[in-house]
Amino acid sequence: MHSKSPSTKRHHNNKAGNDILQYFKRTKANEKTTTTVSALTSQDNLISNAQMNMLGTVENVEESTAVGEVADNRSSSEANEHIHSNESEKENHMISASISHTQSTTSTTLNCPCDNSCLHQIGVKLRIMETLLHPCQHLMKLSTSIDICPEVFVEETKIFVDKLLEAGNDLKMLCTDIITETEMKRNKITIMDSKEDELINRDPGYYDAGHKFTEKQLRYLVSVGPLQVKLEEYPKNRELYTAGKTCKFASKWYDEYPYLEYSIKRDAAFCFTCRLFPDGPGSEKYTDAWTSNGVATWNKMKSQGIKKKGKLEQHFSSATHKSSVDRYLNFKNKKLHVDLMLDSNRMKEDQEQEMILQLNKQVIVTLLDSARYLARQGLAFQRNPESEGCNFVQLVYLQRRNNQVFNDWFFKTKLEKYQNSYLSHQSQDKYVQLLGEAVESLVIEEIIKSPFISIMADSTPDTSHREMYSIVIRFTKNYQVEERLLSVQELPSKVGEEICLLLLKTLPRKGISTEKLVAQCYDNAPNMGGSYKGVQACVTNHLNREILHIPCSAHNSNLAVEYACHCSVEYINLFMLLQELYNYFTLSIKRYHVLREALDKSPYGLNIKSLSDTRWTANYESIHAIIESYDEIIYCFQLIEEGEQFDKESKLQGKNLRNKFISYEIIVLLKFMENITRTTNSLTSHLQSKHLDILSSMELIANTLKTKM
Repeated sequence: MHSKSPSTKRHHNNKAGNDILQYFKRTKANEKTTTTVSALTSQDNLISNAQMNMLGTVENVEESTAVGEVADNRSSSEANEHIHSNESEKENHMISASISHTQSTTSTTLNCPCDNSCLHQIGVKLRIMETLLHPCQHLMKLSTSIDICPEVFVEETKIFVDKLLEAGNDLKMLCTDIITETEMKRNKITIMDSKEDELINRDPGYYDAGHKFTEKQLRYLVSVGPLQVKLEEYPKNRELYTAGKTCKFASKWYDEYPYLEYSIKRDAAFCFTCRLFPDGPGSEKYTDAWTSNGVATWNKMKSQGIKKKGKLEQHFSSATHKSSVDRYLNFKNKKLHVDLMLDSNRMKEDQEQEMILQLNKQVIVTLLDSARYLARQGLAFQRNPESEGCNFVQLVYLQRRNNQVFNDWFFKTKLEKYQNSYLSHQSQDKYVQLLGEAVESLVIEEIIKSPFISIMADSTPDTSHREMYSIVIRFTKNYQVEERLLSVQELPSKVGEEICLLLLKTLPRKGISTEKLVAQCYDNAPNMGGSYKGVQACVTNHLNREILHIPCSAHNSNLAVEYACHCSVEYINLFMLLQELYNYFTLSIKRYHVLREALDKSPYGLNIKSLSDTRWTANYESIHAIIESYDEIIYCFQLIEEGEQFDKESKLQGKNLRNKFISYEIIVLLKFMENITRTTNSLTSHLQSKHLDILSSMELIANTLKTKM
């Protein structure tokens, strides 16, 4: 048998993956632009959204392991490529199957005892119970085995009974709901289909002229209706805008023309019925304008001149459009899914497929739960693809012990020719990415609902020496102030203008309008709080309105003490001496061991701490630790000076430090600075607290100034 060429295989695999990827990207974009977007208010919603995105955005499968044999007459490179091609095909099939489930409707209209969807759901539940027959037979065999441990047998039986009861209760509840719903709606008998054609895009701009939809695709598109996207701001036609004419689409046209559609891809208007049912009697004057090309002459939509109909009225009152509406209504009103209701074999296949999809959904949700647990607790995934000792894999194995469905799925994948476990480091990265996107969408949704916001930003270099800027948004929710981290981005610059542009570009990119921005808060560095070229001044200039700048009071208190200390040579020498003391003990294991033993014997001794250039509270902690452990430190100098295991340089350096620390000047400076830093540290800690209020802060600042003056 001749195998397909590698290029042909890659083409089919890439096409399947790209189709799925593009579909979910479009679906996600459409959902975000509608005004009736459901709010994600629970962790379950977060998981379901992350699940849909994961199933739709998996592009490359790098975790599959080929187990089958390849032809002997193929080279090793061709065999590897053949295996990779088959892996991708199987992966795409599984993703497509999962998509089918996640895109099916979650609520079913139950109107009569003969509702096909009711029978479908009950059949799925029955088939799930049927899968428990094999474990039951296995337990029956174990009951007569002489090698089985009674404790293990009883435990496995209990797990089986729990699963059986759970499946039975689900089926019982479903039947009860169907009976109740049927009695309530006995006089409203309709037949509805809960299945959707998953891989069809609703945006009309993605289809070329002459595209034919299948009957299944038509059923889906007719059931969901026209794509009437409602945006806060539609794209503007620059030429029409400059000429002072109507330059963009208007959502109010939907009310007057119910079959009107809008394409985000092409920024154009389409006709729903003409696009789906273009052929038939009355379509002699059919054109591609409203079906495949789209209409974007916004200035002529309502009127084309004096006493001339606009393009909207001209089309929707035409005979061509009316004939397409007739075909649309005939298709919509005819008896739906007769072939499905009569074809029992097809119903059986659908039920089996639905059961598989439900099991796959449970597996995906469990994997996402594992990733969410590690991310929530801040635990490392340790994603070594060649080791089973990573936290994520071990957590999955732990859940397999108590989740029979999950465990059975893994055993089943091991028996398949191409194994897909979704445990590789690529999958783990995808889980984290999707969970992060889900959390970000929740945060952005809360911010968008707030009538006004303020922005905060600060930067710090990371371990790879990249300047990373954190952007934080403060807003109100239920009359309470909320604060959320919006973005962390790299910007290799500290110029105020460039930082300002970074902030103003980030907000629209996240879907947040700059019109809501009323305040900004930064530290008092010249590039941030400068009156002329600082970020706060640049933001005000770019938005052409006053954006209130609130300087960071905690940073101000630190700067006040820092600049005051820099005015005195004595205090500069004091902090240099404190850092020298810290380096003296910490750079030597022997010297630090002497200090640690002395501090362990003392009931009040504190370990010495390093100074900080950015956190003044660290300086207070360092001074306080030295004062509390003063006697132990002096005693350690004496032990080092007298110890034989220390070299002369250590003894000499320790002696010099000891003489400095027992001097009257250093003792007075330490006591004075402890008093100053204790007060400013209390003020700084209060200004950085979560439950800060302006009245208590003003009072504390006034008392601090009064105390130190």
